[in-house]
Amino acid sequence: MSENQQQVAAQLRRELGAVAEVVVRLFGGDLLERVQLRLVDRCALLAANLCGEDDLLAGRTATEVMTALFGDADPPPEWWRTPLGRVVARSIGDDGEAVSQSVAAAMLGVSRSTVAQMLYRADHGLPGSGGLERHPDGGITRASVLARLARPTRD
Repeated sequence: MSENQQQVAAQLRRELGAVAEVVVRLFGGDLLERVQLRLVDRCALLAANLCGEDDLLAGRTATEVMTALFGDADPPPEWWRTPLGRVVARSIGDDGEAVSQSVAAAMLGVSRSTVAQMLYRADHGLPGSGGLERHPDGGITRASVLARLARPTRD
């Protein structure tokens, strides 16, 4: 298991474990220990699916994890910079797919106006575009957002 896959599995155990704990307590605390034990194996499998080469399986797994963690809500912007957030972002759609400026902003943890400024700079060949690229059909290429996410953050 790669270091990234270990980090993803650990984050899944923490985040899904917190969700499971809330639900299991409704059904009785005696189930909690069994669920916590099951989480170790299950989160390792989920991490393998998300980090693996099977794009279809990774996409399905990403959808299931996002639904379990956030339901219909958007994750906090900083979540997209976590190990799990990055592999989920990679697993959603294909690299040629476009995302809206709002989605790009959420994934990057910046405001929508910052994304608009970055696109303006890119369109006019100015520095500070952050590498974002417009999609021919509108929006921003998901690949350029992922490339931006992969950059090391500044402290």
